[in-house]
Amino acid sequence: DKRNIHVFLQKEIKKNHCEALCIGMSCPHDMKQLISKITDLQEQYVLPILTPLIGRAEDEIRKNAQKVGI
Repeated sequence: DKRNIHVFLQKEIKKNHCEALCIGMSCPHDMKQLISKITDLQEQYVLPILTPLIGRAEDEIRKNAQKVGI
């Protein structure tokens, strides 16, 4: 159901937006933590939203995305 996915996405954006923006600009340790959290979630729709926010870690995210088969 597209509506449920949309609601899920909205919640994920609110939950991760600030963290992702802060991490993209600064602390590598926190960035790694967020990336591993994304990998653990294995939710296909979370990655594309956070990837542009993080910027610097795109290669690392792609590697993790491949590991979980996204």
